[in-house]
Amino acid sequence: MIALEAYILNDMEYIKRRILITGGCGFIGSQFVRKLVKEHKDWLIVNVDILSYAGVAENLSDIEKEENYRFEYGDVKDEFFLSMVFANYAITDVIHMAAESHVDNSIFAPMEFLFNNTVGTVALLEAARQYWNHAGGGLEGHKFYYFSTDEVFGALDADGESFTEDSKIKPNSPYSASKASADLFCNAYVKTYGMPVVISHMCNAIGPYQFPEKLVPATIERILNDEPIIVYDKGEQVREWIYIDDVLDAAMTVFEKGVPGEAYNIGSGNEVRNIDIVKSIMGLVCLKKNLKIKEVEDNVKYVENARPGHDFRYSINHDKITNELGWEPEVSMADALTKTVDWYLANQDWVNNIKSGEYKKNNEKYMDMPW
Repeated sequence: MIALEAYILNDMEYIKRRILITGGCGFIGSQFVRKLVKEHKDWLIVNVDILSYAGVAENLSDIEKEENYRFEYGDVKDEFFLSMVFANYAITDVIHMAAESHVDNSIFAPMEFLFNNTVGTVALLEAARQYWNHAGGGLEGHKFYYFSTDEVFGALDADGESFTEDSKIKPNSPYSASKASADLFCNAYVKTYGMPVVISHMCNAIGPYQFPEKLVPATIERILNDEPIIVYDKGEQVREWIYIDDVLDAAMTVFEKGVPGEAYNIGSGNEVRNIDIVKSIMGLVCLKKNLKIKEVEDNVKYVENARPGHDFRYSINHDKITNELGWEPEVSMADALTKTVDWYLANQDWVNNIKSGEYKKNNEKYMDMPW
């Protein structure tokens, strides 16, 4: 397959960039892959995904046959696999979105997060450096975009100033520590090797295709199924939320305009207490499904916070990306929640496919594909 693929690609003279994107079957990754494939027909998009529990190959079933799209099942920690992908597709740029991201899971399995998020990032950095230097004629003209998180900065109190790109990295969970470590390796590769790395730090995202374990889709499902709606303590923890469409536009802006060696915060200014977002979801679902709000409210269960190191508040200042690159968020919190609730209510088949584990059977056929 390698030789045949290389031959076919050599005939595609209209292809201007050959982009490797990792984690392209996840929540944000799948929607970014679709955006790239549909909006840039002169870019070849190579999606590398290990199809872990949160990777859903069916998310991209609508673009599988697009001429400028390829899927490769593999592990970003596998140096040989990466070298083959870079050589086979003559990769010009990298967008690294793959990550283990559930904080609770990182508490129970920190080593998994260390290897996947930190070691995987270093392996990818090294594969890109080696290929671009030895086969691509040097690092100039390439870009390595690392998609990080606001959680690397730690937590704020109620009155603390929003994090900026210059804020001290101070992670509080194994997840955020693994992402922060990858941040530091990216910066080290910039300083040591001159790697053209650009980083973004993003606040909490919501929208279609988010795995049901996350707060917003989980709350929707518990309301629909008349199940307890779990809220830690009094739900006063504060998060900043951004809608997926704004995330995709911001990520495209960073990839196309971001200056290597720089970092950019992707935020919205929509800071909301957890209890308030839960109540908003309850109101929307009850309105759209004709449920009695009092009965749903009775299902709210306030429990002692069982998450060690649970950060109280996240808030990031996105002035830099607005002032220097010209991006700013457009979707309000009210619209973001309404769009998200509408999608989940209209796509219960997708949710049930995930919750039942049926999606894993479809994933298996991608795992069995030969090189």
